[in-house]
Order: sequence, then C-alpha cells, then structure tokens
Amino acid sequence: MHEFIQADAERLPFADKVFDLTFTSPPYIDCRTYGIDAQRECQEWIDWMMVVVKELVRVTKGLVLVNCAGVTRDWNYQPGPEGLCYEWWRRGGRAWRPAYWHRKGIPGSGGAQWLRADIEYVLAFTSCEGP
Repeated sequence: MHEFIQADAERLPFADKVFDLTFTSPPYIDCRTYGIDAQRECQEWIDWMMVVVKELVRVTKGLVLVNCAGVTRDWNYQPGPEGLCYEWWRRGGRAWRPAYWHRKGIPGSGGAQWLRADIEYVLAFTSCEGP
C-alpha cells in the first residue's frame, strides 16, 4: 500500500537522509504552476527554490533531480534554472553537471522568436562528495 503525504516543500516532515533519490518538477517561474497559483518572478523563484533544494538535499542521501525550465516574457529569456545552479554553487552547495530532458515540444512553445522548445534542464543537487 502506498501512502501519500502532502507537505510544504520548504519544511518536509522527514528525517535527514531518508531517501536515496528525489526527483521533482516544481512550478516554473510563472508557468506550469500545477493549479496552486505558484507564479513567481525569476529572482523570487530562484530564492524560493534555494530553500526547497536545501530541504530536499537534507532528506536525500543521493541526488536531488529538479526538472525545470526558464521562460521567455516580453522577448526576454528569464534564466531561472541557470540562476538557481549558480546561486547554489555560490553559497557552497554541491551539484553535478545538469542534464537535459529531451521531449518533443509543442510547436510555438519557444515563442515567436524561436523554434520549438525541446529541452528542459534536469538539475542535479547533492550533499555527497563523491559518486
């Protein structure tokens, strides 16, 4: 039997290092909000995700994989995933090189200035100092 727990991602009700792997697809800045009204500006999203990632790393023995993407608004790309990686590193966090999730994007999903958006980042955060 499976048990589902609903919790605030900033304060998870689990002990330290109880999961081998965590995989998540959080709300993306102001899109893919999963019906929870989770719109955030780019820097606000990075700040929020720093707290979430720290909490996920706390409860995870291995990798925390975060599937996410930036968005383009007013003809300007908002580098949320890139900012999150940089800020995590700048504050002393450990990460692996990001991977890409390749999918067949929806035509026009890159906006009028670009082709179809076929990739999203899979960011890999960890507290491990080895493989």
